[in-house]
Amino acid sequence: DHTAARTPTVTEPPPVVQVPAAQEPPVSPPTRANGDGRPMVGELLVEQKLISLSQLAEALLQQSASGKRIGALLVELGAIDETELTKVLAAHLNLPMADLRKEVPEDDAIALVPEAIARAYTAIPLRTTDRGLQVAMVEPTDPKAIADLESASGLPILPVLAPASDIRRAMEKAYRALA
Repeated sequence: DHTAARTPTVTEPPPVVQVPAAQEPPVSPPTRANGDGRPMVGELLVEQKLISLSQLAEALLQQSASGKRIGALLVELGAIDETELTKVLAAHLNLPMADLRKEVPEDDAIALVPEAIARAYTAIPLRTTDRGLQVAMVEPTDPKAIADLESASGLPILPVLAPASDIRRAMEKAYRALA
């Protein structure tokens, strides 16, 4: 049998390349950019020294269990004031911020959106403009909220940010006055 006499072809194994494990400093939070490339809100708050990394870590842990938004959890934990958070979000999203402690929603704007829809999205109509209906919202990037508000009002929605507690307070007054 002459096949046994043939020397087998020796193939060199590929060189073993040591790839260093990705070493991130232990203090940095997990970085997750939004789909649009903007940093996550929690990271932004740490960068601006408005919350600590440990506060963010605690909120992230609770978020995985609760499914709540990170900002709402940080407010619940007392890590940041709701108004301060809203200011950061407004700058982050490049949207104006409404001061509902000074600004009173117009009755004709309130009449355009049923209270149930306003409450469902924690959103309150402020005024009609030549461009549409200005609405103070907690989640101005929620496409379903925008679509439902547009459908209810028949107008394009111009979202502005406001703290949830301010929106709820304004809803109580506005919808009670309308009744």
